[in-house]
Amino acid sequence: MRIFSSEGIVINKLRYLESDLIITLFMKGEGKIKAIVKGGVNSRKRFPGAFEIGNTGEFGLVDKNHYQLMHVSHARIDNYLITLKKDYGKIVLLFYMAGITDALLSEHHTHPLLYDNLLYTLNHLNQNGDEPAASETQAAASSQLLDRVRLFYELHLLRETGILPALDKCETCGTPLSGGPMYFVIKTGKFVCGSCRSAAADTVLIPAAIVQLAHAVTARETGIHAFLDTHVPHAVFNATTQLMGNYIERPLKIWRMIDTLQP
Repeated sequence: MRIFSSEGIVINKLRYLESDLIITLFMKGEGKIKAIVKGGVNSRKRFPGAFEIGNTGEFGLVDKNHYQLMHVSHARIDNYLITLKKDYGKIVLLFYMAGITDALLSEHHTHPLLYDNLLYTLNHLNQNGDEPAASETQAAASSQLLDRVRLFYELHLLRETGILPALDKCETCGTPLSGGPMYFVIKTGKFVCGSCRSAAADTVLIPAAIVQLAHAVTARETGIHAFLDTHVPHAVFNATTQLMGNYIERPLKIWRMIDTLQP
């Protein structure tokens, strides 16, 4: 039997039987882990609000054997993301980031850099003010901000899981793409040059600024603020969604909700 504690983020939860919860934690030292919380549904003293998605803190786990789910022994929450959870758009983005993280990560594979990045992204959203938008212009600006934060985390997740290609040459003919236009082929999921694009039916132009940010993410040279001044066309998310969709068995329901945030 193994007993241990590690800092983590709640990325999923579901009710099990009458009073138990099965939660999914993204832990810095352990990776993605599923665990059962006995009496977690009705507990008000041991686990008061501890297992809401996005909560971060220290979680204690008991691993009895490899054939059963681990049991949660204690939880000490450091951040409930109170400010973030007052904003509908941020809540949707929170559930979206948690959902794609859960869908793309394998259990017990550690990703400490991605963990730090998700924590950093959530803290950024939580520290940003929660005043309601007073006009359509402000609402559109808020939506664009969420788009940029979304792309920031998506690129880091795709890089960490090995899904994001190098973006340095055409995946069809091998021509270097430095300085030239880059297109994403929706049907095949490839990034191609202008010449190979003519042979494909549905393509998405990837703006040069987005390519530069993707290279910076791959080299671990940029933070979230580099994204805040970059215009992100909605078509770019066709590419990231397609890339993730190639590795996710069933479409995520949250994908339909995240698209409603577009200005």
